[in-house]
Amino acid sequence: MKNLKVLHRIKWKQKHQGVTKVGAMVVILRENSHPLHWSLDRIIATHPGDDGIIQIVSVKTANGTIKCAVNFKFISCHI
Repeated sequence: MKNLKVLHRIKWKQKHQGVTKVGAMVVILRENSHPLHWSLDRIIATHPGDDGIIQIVSVKTANGTIKCAVNFKFISCHI
C-alpha cells in the first residue's frame, strides 16, 4: 500500500496531465447519485498553480460552470 501512495504522488507532480486539456470531455463522478444521472461535461479552462502544474479546472456543465480540483473524481472521455 505504501508503494501505491508514492506512485500516486509522483503521478500528479508531472507538468503534463493529459486529462486536463481544454476541450476534453469528462464525466464528473457524483457520489450521491446513480451513474446514469452523471453528465457529460467539457473542460473550458485550466488554472495552474505557482509551480506550473494544473491544479484546478473550470468545467462547463448543463447547469452552468463549476471549478473543481484535478484530484476531484472525473473520467476523461475521448470522443
